[in-house]
Amino acid sequence: MGGASTIGKHVRHALEHYVALADALMRPGLPVRYDDYKLKAKLEPVALQPKKALDVIGQIVGLLEDAAELSGPEERAEMFGNRIRVVMLTASRHVSMESTMKRELHFVFHHAVHHDSAMRTIASQLGLKLSLIHI
Repeated sequence: MGGASTIGKHVRHALEHYVALADALMRPGLPVRYDDYKLKAKLEPVALQPKKALDVIGQIVGLLEDAAELSGPEERAEMFGNRIRVVMLTASRHVSMESTMKRELHFVFHHAVHHDSAMRTIASQLGLKLSLIHI
């Protein structure tokens, strides 16, 4: 993540993955690019401004709720079962692989849980008391 690890940087990084996936959901045919440096730059303010992070979270939740509500069970199964392309950056090149929206949604959720754990550790080391919030 570059530099000192902060709660804000972990929030931004987790949201980068959700936004990359949301972009692919909204624009079929667009590959998911988790390592998009333009996206990282666009979301940089999220690391320093909690309000901006909450705004992005609200947009992602809204998009997923809309996708669930506008479609019947068959349409949702088709949408989330559709084959998509994921492009990842390795040390030397881009690697492209096939996946499904459902599998990638599971991945970004799991990835966010991993970063939540890191954020909780940082908060504990700073002596911050955490409470659950409901969005």
